[in-house]
Formats: sequence, structure tokens, C-alpha cells
Amino acid sequence: MRELLYKNLTSLDHKKRDIIVQEVVRKDGVLAKTSRRCLYFIKEKVRVQSPEDLKRIADLKAESEKAKRHFHVLKERDSSSGKDKLMCKVAGTFYAMVNNYLYSIVFIHTFKISFTEAKTK
Repeated sequence: MRELLYKNLTSLDHKKRDIIVQEVVRKDGVLAKTSRRCLYFIKEKVRVQSPEDLKRIADLKAESEKAKRHFHVLKERDSSSGKDKLMCKVAGTFYAMVNNYLYSIVFIHTFKISFTEAKTK
């Protein structure tokens, strides 16, 4: 049996978007739960008047420590309950140019999966 849940949430001011996909699968006596979540925040919006402005802004952003992506992996095993968990998380910043505006967008992507013994009904 497979259950699927999809959510696409946008804040009222359109500066935050949260996309979630969750899935539950029961197969061969194993219950697998997965969750994928993508969060996006518009951190900054700057009007660009000329290509020189864009170059100057790009140089400043490249020097920033916040421009680096961060990647984390967590694995957990509970031998008493027989539950395995894995979580991967990526966070960083990217930029988009739309109609002479440069948007600084922060993102956080998370993937979680857990395995347990499926209980029979």
C-alpha cells in the first residue's frame, strides 16, 4: 500500500514558499516513510541600474561566507525498536534576475527516510 501527500504553501507576501512531499509505503513487512521538503525565502531584492552595478554586487556576494552551501547527513539506528532513520539537508543561497531586480533567495532542502517493521492489522 502506498500513501502520498503533496503540499505547496506560499506566504501571503509571496516571500516564502514551502513544498512538501511525503510518502508512506508498506511492502514485504517493512514500513518506509519518506519526506522531501523545499523551503525558499526571498532574502533581498535589489534594483540593478547597469551591468557595472551587477558586477559590483556579484563581487560582494562572492566574498560573503553566507554564499557557501552547507550539507548535513544524519543516520540513526535504534536496535531495540528496529528503526532506521536517514536525514540529508542542504542549505544555501542562489540569485535570480527578473526585470532589472536581483533577488537573493535562501533555500533549505531536506530529505528524511525511516524504516520500521510494519505492524499487521
